[in-house]
Amino acid sequence: MRMFLESTKAVLLLIIIGASIGGTDAWAQAAVRAQHVELWGIQEITLHSGHAYDNPFRDVQLQARFTSNGHSVLVPGFYDGDHTWRIRFMPEQQGAWQFTTIANGPRAKQSAGRFHRRPTVA
Repeated sequence: MRMFLESTKAVLLLIIIGASIGGTDAWAQAAVRAQHVELWGIQEITLHSGHAYDNPFRDVQLQARFTSNGHSVLVPGFYDGDHTWRIRFMPEQQGAWQFTTIANGPRAKQSAGRFHRRPTVA
């Protein structure tokens, strides 16, 4: 039991140190709503930042490039309040899609992911 408590304390200390070193303005990894999107479905990418912007609507420009089979689409993102930005995309082709986010905020980093647009079911 003592060993468990000591290792738990060590893990908590690492988490606290990591949060202190990383600061509160780091962007979190992009989260996708679903790994599969149906016809006429919308894929939503969500990003969070701990940085307090004077005007997040003006201070951050966010977009994502979606690609599939040589087809590429650039989609703007928007601020959704509470340090959250979103990008919504409706893929017009079935198959595998990849995306990369592009943002200009402090410590903004590119995020990437993938999802699949399912074939139409009759």
